[in-house]
Amino acid sequence: MLYGRAHEEQRISTLLNRAVDGQSGAVEIVADAGGGKTALLDRAAELTGGDWRVMRCAGVEGDSELPFSGLQELLMAAGGHVDALPLDALPGPQADALRAVIGLRVATEPIDRFLVGLATLSLLAELAEGGPVLCTVDDVQWLDSASAQALRFAARRLGAEGIVILFASRAEAVLPGVPGLHLPPLDTAASARLLADNWPGLRRDMRERVLREAAGNPLALLEFPRMDLDALPVGPLPLPHLLSSGYRQQIAELSPASRTALLAAAAETAGDLRLVLRVLDALGVDPAGIAEAEAASLIDVTAQAIRFRHPLVRAAVYHGASFAERQPVHAALAAASDDDPDHRAWHLAAGTVGPDEEIAALLESAAFRAVDRAGYSAAAAAAERAAALTTDLESRNRRILLAIEWAAAAGTYHRAAELGRSAGQLPLAPDERARLGWVKALIAYEQGDLRGSQDSLFAAAEEVAAIDPERAGPLFMEAARSSWVLGDPAPAYHARAPGWQSCACRPNSGRRSCARSTEP
Repeated sequence: MLYGRAHEEQRISTLLNRAVDGQSGAVEIVADAGGGKTALLDRAAELTGGDWRVMRCAGVEGDSELPFSGLQELLMAAGGHVDALPLDALPGPQADALRAVIGLRVATEPIDRFLVGLATLSLLAELAEGGPVLCTVDDVQWLDSASAQALRFAARRLGAEGIVILFASRAEAVLPGVPGLHLPPLDTAASARLLADNWPGLRRDMRERVLREAAGNPLALLEFPRMDLDALPVGPLPLPHLLSSGYRQQIAELSPASRTALLAAAAETAGDLRLVLRVLDALGVDPAGIAEAEAASLIDVTAQAIRFRHPLVRAAVYHGASFAERQPVHAALAAASDDDPDHRAWHLAAGTVGPDEEIAALLESAAFRAVDRAGYSAAAAAAERAAALTTDLESRNRRILLAIEWAAAAGTYHRAAELGRSAGQLPLAPDERARLGWVKALIAYEQGDLRGSQDSLFAAAEEVAAIDPERAGPLFMEAARSSWVLGDPAPAYHARAPGWQSCACRPNSGRRSCARSTEP
């Protein structure tokens, strides 16, 4: 039962009813942690009938570096396995792109992200031929950026297919172009009903305190009665911090075996029960710790999966553990991931603090595989971590420049600019400084700083011209184009490259004349 969400439930119900009639729509549900987003997605799934196809996925913080992991999870929900998808019904280039990003074939060239988004839309439309389709995408703030871009592309272009896509995210993860549905805190009456129905034996003084501390947050109303509120931090902390503190209290009361089992499940991210059991066996930990954690209502366990009751529980488990506790868990997960080189590389990296060229090389390889799948954000993260593990100056410079270029290609210009400022202090070779200048120019252009973009382009062109005049040509032409956009041709006219001649047309007494410079 949902409390205090009649308006929001009605809006979603209207979308579903329209989809039955062949109309499509998408909404992004936005609220703070514990605000009831997942409950509303669950309710939407309950409102569908037997002729609906319901597909679900959720972002996981630890998987945000793995390109298209979210999209693959969603599509697997369509038929139990990606091999069951009707990809042959799609146009050839779209089918090939989708097969590559979900791991059904090896990409022989970089994948066009536009093509992946188009293929996602086409596949959903094909699935909707058998009846309306509901896609729910939870925790968008942790969804890998490649999946988020593909699903946003599809959501913005829905028409008459009979598809509903519901996103759920925290306030900071707004999807441009997708209509928003903001969940306010529950009012006093709804909060009181939720608390009374779930905790009927609560003392009056405790009930009043929970209502006051929870401030209309549904998760806090359900969880605070389990916790020792007197032991929580005092002061105006955000609710997620208070809830995390309470979860850490509960975790600390468990046995060492149960804490290790929870940590293995939190680090594994996919909720694969068999893999967690393999890790516990490798560590010599009693698997009965899983049942203890389930009895404490921190996780739910099925025959194949472990699910945390809320992402905040997972975060409290993982971030509440020390590095000494996490390191052997990641090492065991890496050993159990021989068939998944990307997961293996990240688990090895998470289990080390000092330089390690072998792990850095594995991460760099993972980065190039991500680029092949158009996962530029994931590639940037892998290259940045690889650079941090590298001692060789030449290799570190190469990896940090790749991270900057891929962050810019992903559209994460703020991160690219941060990395670029750090790289500017490195002893870069002239061609490396030119590459950095090119990316800085792109960032400046995208951020509306046309003058800064022009200056960076000319600086980059001059760096390259000093060592390779032929390669400098395209840079000078791009810089000249930026001068034309600014309406300021002077920098282009006065720019010089060894072995080049400059020619400029300028107004002259109402006529246009071409003046060739006398310099080389």
